[in-house]
Amino acid sequence: MASAALDYMFHKGELGIERKNGSQKVYNLIERLILEKIYKKSDPVNKEEDFFLWYYLRRIGSIGIVRGKRSNAWPGYILEDNGRKDKIIKRLMQKNLISEIEIEGMYLRFYMVTGSLPGSNR
Repeated sequence: MASAALDYMFHKGELGIERKNGSQKVYNLIERLILEKIYKKSDPVNKEEDFFLWYYLRRIGSIGIVRGKRSNAWPGYILEDNGRKDKIIKRLMQKNLISEIEIEGMYLRFYMVTGSLPGSNR
């Protein structure tokens, strides 16, 4: 029960991992681990869609090239939700933040951050 409670409080943002002793995690209150000016700062994301636009763009940029269908690029229930993923990819393309690319001999759709394309000025 204690492990489940600590895990719940960690995911809720009330606790952070102060250190690890081997595989054992040592938790502390989040306000003791993060500077107050950061901890008290207001959330810069006003809408859920804005968060997902940022999150998916960050994920695509960190991998380089991703395919739109299920793959290791989209781990976890937040990223692999196909309905949400398709919607967010479409919005990122409308904003010209990502581009669809073709790979010779592949029929799947792949995406890349527009600013990372060869010849881009970003």
